[in-house]
This record gives sequence, C-alpha cells and structure tokens, in this order.
Amino acid sequence: MENITDHKAFVETNYRKFCFLKGNEFIASEYAIFVIIELIKRFKVHSILELGAGIGTIADTVISYCGEINHSMDYSATESNQFCREALKTNLKNFEALKLYDALDELPSDEKFDLIIIDGNEDLNLVSQFCKPQSILLVEGDRFDQTKIILSKFPNNKYVNVTTLAKKKEYAPGKKGIYQGGARIIFLNPDLNKILFWFKHKVHTYLIRYIRTY
Repeated sequence: MENITDHKAFVETNYRKFCFLKGNEFIASEYAIFVIIELIKRFKVHSILELGAGIGTIADTVISYCGEINHSMDYSATESNQFCREALKTNLKNFEALKLYDALDELPSDEKFDLIIIDGNEDLNLVSQFCKPQSILLVEGDRFDQTKIILSKFPNNKYVNVTTLAKKKEYAPGKKGIYQGGARIIFLNPDLNKILFWFKHKVHTYLIRYIRTY
C-alpha cells in the first residue's frame, strides 16, 4: 500500500477535478475527503453508506482510490436531487460500482456498513438500523445539529471534531483565504485502535484551535 504522501496527492488531484464541475458549490472539503481515506486505510473499511452523494466528489475519490490499491469496497449512497443523480453518472469514473438510492428507506433493511458518511439531510432516525456494533459515522462539515442527533442515539461513543490549518486552494469554489472545512467523527463502541486515533485527533484539534486563535 502506498505511503500517506501519495494518498494525499491522490485526494488533491481528484478534488481539483470536481472544483471545476457544475454544482461544485456544495462539494465536500478536500480535508474531509482526506480524513475519509485515512479512516478507510487505518480501520480496513470495506462498506460505506453516504447520505447525500451530491455530484460525487467523495464517492468518486473513494471508489477510484480503492480501485488503485486493490481494496475491496461496497459503496452505497442516497441522493434525491435529479441534477445530482444525473451528474453522478457523468462524474464517477466507475458509476457502476455505486449503489444509488433516492432515500434511506429504500435500502435493504439488512444492510450494515463499516462507515456512514452524513453529507445531506436524510432522516437520521433511520441511521441506526444500518450500523454495525463498531461502525464509524462521519458528519462532513459543520452540521452540528445533525451531529447532536447522532450522538443522542449512540451514547457509548467516542466523538472528535477533526480540523486543519490548511486553507482552501485558489481553485476551490466559495470564499477564498479561509480554512478548509473539517469533519465530525463518531466511533461506536470503539476498540483500542480507534480510541488511540480518537485521542490523537482530540489533541491535534485542540492544538489547531489554539493556533488559529493565537
């Protein structure tokens, strides 16, 4: 498996492509996608459910990356917006690898996922039925209200808000010169490996916030 530098370069290259596509104003941050790839590698994630696939920034990066390193991946996603659904067909190099649904209640009820990415406005009351005992949930960006709902449903968790000092690239959509968006990670019933990851990022986030403030 390639080193973390190549992993970062892969994300940056794929993210840049999506910055120039129609509908780019709502794409995930580059740093959030980097974190998702890090989770896949460290915790051997082989099944993902993304709530709100948008134009495919996360799905395309993950599916393409896993193909490059021969890592098996079962990727499901919901998306109800018709423009986005059509864009996914064009934007994903391997669209056939994506199981696409209009809404969460269309998924088979016995499906369980290693990682659930919350990147849209699905009914979060249904999320728990698709979790394994030790699933990881990742809320992309600053969706604090959604994070509160998730935390209330899973009391036995470890939660960390990961962030970065990296600023948005000049070609990224939206306001320039600001920090890249982060992600909120929730580990359900974490083992030691996940607790160590959680602790590392708790400290890292504290330091990042201190540096940003002072």
